[in-house]
Amino acid sequence: MLLQGLIAQVGIHKIPIIIADGGSTDGTRKIIQHYSSYKVLDITLIDGGTPSEGRNKGLELVKTDGVLFLDADIKFWKDDTLLRSWELLNDGYGLVSCKLKGYDRDWKINFGFWVWNWVHKALIKWYPFAVGGFFMTRTQHFAALGGWDERVDNSGDFLASQYFRPDEFKVLHHPVGQDGRRIRKIGWWGMVSHLIKNFWKFHQEGKSWFYKKSRYWG
Repeated sequence: MLLQGLIAQVGIHKIPIIIADGGSTDGTRKIIQHYSSYKVLDITLIDGGTPSEGRNKGLELVKTDGVLFLDADIKFWKDDTLLRSWELLNDGYGLVSCKLKGYDRDWKINFGFWVWNWVHKALIKWYPFAVGGFFMTRTQHFAALGGWDERVDNSGDFLASQYFRPDEFKVLHHPVGQDGRRIRKIGWWGMVSHLIKNFWKFHQEGKSWFYKKSRYWG
């Protein structure tokens, strides 16, 4: 779904894609072999690890001025999402992200994403928060800032977003679709309470809070 969505994106030519495989068992490598035949894609497969480890390994290989980190379950609702995001980056923003929209038919899942977008908007003036599922920034600048902190147990996307001031951050109006597995796991109220707790603990303890083992990933 993600690779098919990238093929459909307009205004983007020969997209270089680095896929960090953290030991998936869902036929990822066979899927990649299939899509490698598409001339609009330039796919490199690397061994991943944790999300932060995989992203940093990929970051080391990026040769383009801008870099976009995507989760494998992302779905594009608009075929100009990448183009519009790149335009915002060229307008002077340092970090660009999107709103989230579930592609499940479960109203509880969709309500959970609606709550997330509301919380996101409410906090944006104080805490930039580009979700790891769609995190676009300048390659060399982000690498110089430190990239992804591999010591964190969860919310690495939130911490990486704190490199940027609120006025450097922009949320594209286009939403991107994401699977609701995390909301199913802990419930939408559990998700909201998890986010609020992390914001509060970050304010009290700083980054060290995120180095503690959580139950977020099971």
